[in-house]
Amino acid sequence: MSGAVEKIVPTRWIRGGRLLRHGQGGWQLEASDVRVDGDRIAAIVARDLAAPRNPVDIDGSGRIIIPGLVNAHLHSNDDFLRGRIDKLPLEVYMLMAVPPTGVFDIKPEDIEIRTLLGAIEGLKTGTTSFLDDCYHIDRLRPESIDAVMRGYERIGARAWVTANLSDRPISDTIPFVNDYLDDSVRQELNSVDRLPAPIALQYCEDAIRRYNSADQPRVRMAMAASGPQRCTDKFLEAIWEVVERHAVPCVSHVLETRIQGITGEVFYGETLIRHMARLGCLTPRTVIAHGIWVTDADIAQIAEAGSSVVHNPTSNLRLGSGVAPVGKMLRAGINVALGSDGMTSNDAQNIFLEMRLAGCIHNIKGQAFDQWVGANEAFTMGTEGGAAALGASQELGQVEVGMLADLCLLNIESAAYVPLNEPVQNIVFSEYGQSVSTVLVGGEIVVDEGRVVTVSESEIYGLAREAASRFFTDNREAFARLREFTPAFERAYARAALVDYPTNRWIPGE
Repeated sequence: MSGAVEKIVPTRWIRGGRLLRHGQGGWQLEASDVRVDGDRIAAIVARDLAAPRNPVDIDGSGRIIIPGLVNAHLHSNDDFLRGRIDKLPLEVYMLMAVPPTGVFDIKPEDIEIRTLLGAIEGLKTGTTSFLDDCYHIDRLRPESIDAVMRGYERIGARAWVTANLSDRPISDTIPFVNDYLDDSVRQELNSVDRLPAPIALQYCEDAIRRYNSADQPRVRMAMAASGPQRCTDKFLEAIWEVVERHAVPCVSHVLETRIQGITGEVFYGETLIRHMARLGCLTPRTVIAHGIWVTDADIAQIAEAGSSVVHNPTSNLRLGSGVAPVGKMLRAGINVALGSDGMTSNDAQNIFLEMRLAGCIHNIKGQAFDQWVGANEAFTMGTEGGAAALGASQELGQVEVGMLADLCLLNIESAAYVPLNEPVQNIVFSEYGQSVSTVLVGGEIVVDEGRVVTVSESEIYGLAREAASRFFTDNREAFARLREFTPAFERAYARAALVDYPTNRWIPGE
């Protein structure tokens, strides 16, 4: 595994805590001590306060022990863009997040710092596993992939990292945009220097070979097709050939917006889900980001394929994309995970916030209350659902013997747990990360007393400010030119809104 340093983790006990376990009756709290041998949970026993303590043991008294949370969809490349974009739909917002004329090379050291910036926030709020769908725009290089991996290795997180792939210019991925672009502008966008698709694919497959070959690597390479409409059919099929050859997850943004809903019919004469299925790209390894504007037939097809959907409730609301039919998906047997999405459409990397929103937003549709999505469903999405999306259900998402010791300890002296009535409801509706005291990844303490211990937070923040300043200085012209392109995308968005679509994922308003 490139750049990896083997960590020797001692045998330790977590004593005196209360453990949240998932059984037939849902999530239940029990008084138990947990023994960790190396990177795995070796035993769960009834509490024995008289047992001797070793220096490496953890005092779990006054703590709830939960599985480490899983952020199943984020973009670390956005981590310098927090707080920059507001009141824009995805099709216009994307120009602000990823300048269509490209960006200057970013130094690998700055990419590493950028990755650490988001990972610090995630770890401090209980997330131990990340599925990072990293855009390298037109600057994908082996050293840029290595920089992202090195960031997660350095901080001690568990991560699956992609290099988000596409081979079509942005003006060809959204219906009607080309009708409103001047010929000179369209030609410029089409002529942006892009890494040839076969080379990009080779970089990704080489990274899989380098990072995934080690025994139980903590940081691994996954795959990503940005969206079916952003890739040629040939490229989509080539991506999934790599996915199946190496048995890795593959992320794709599918039906995130209403425009993506009509895109399938305009481009292919079928929904994007049906199109992916026809190409062999809807499989148990497929991780669908968003999936808001799916039809009932799409839901049935996703369920039949065994694909996962990642629900990103904050991002979906920030971009006005709509409310995903998560209840329908769960009732159809689809595995649903939770994600924060990128800093440009969320401005935070905190799965507790996503659980809270997921446990509330679906109740406003006027459905019978026995079909609402509540605390248990939301907590399961943030733990077991994320583990299943990663293909790691046997190792992550629960606190059970034999599983990886990725754990989060919550301090019940926090106001969120006074009184402690129903633990899952307290966690989902009252917790936002303020109670996180200790976080372990593979048995190693990475957060202690609410502070990351593997890196210096203050040092990373200082370096991140400097790196972000360099990024915006180097690319000031690319950002300044965005006003040349936005009118065409805004007109295409307005035109697409007039096209009929059989499903509505917006809540009727004033």
